[in-house]
Amino acid sequence: MSIKDLVDEILVLDASTDKTPEIVEDLRENQGLPVKLHRMRLGDMAYTRNLGLSMTKHKWILIWDADFILKEEAFEKHGRKKILPRVLAAYMS
Repeated sequence: MSIKDLVDEILVLDASTDKTPEIVEDLRENQGLPVKLHRMRLGDMAYTRNLGLSMTKHKWILIWDADFILKEEAFEKHGRKKILPRVLAAYMS
């Protein structure tokens, strides 16, 4: 299972100097994922989260960091709708 199977939109807030823009472009163009990239200056985590929250209109928002792991057992036990009803995944770099 992947986070991409659970969300309606993926917002990437990126202050890195790596190849994140190229990766996002590949995910959007070649894999059809609903990914939006927002380049930003390096800031603190609270600022980054608040910025992400201000950029969406979804009722449910999931803040997801790149090193988080999705446990499939939770979805087998409880079901998707109970755990994550229509969410936005915000990846922080």
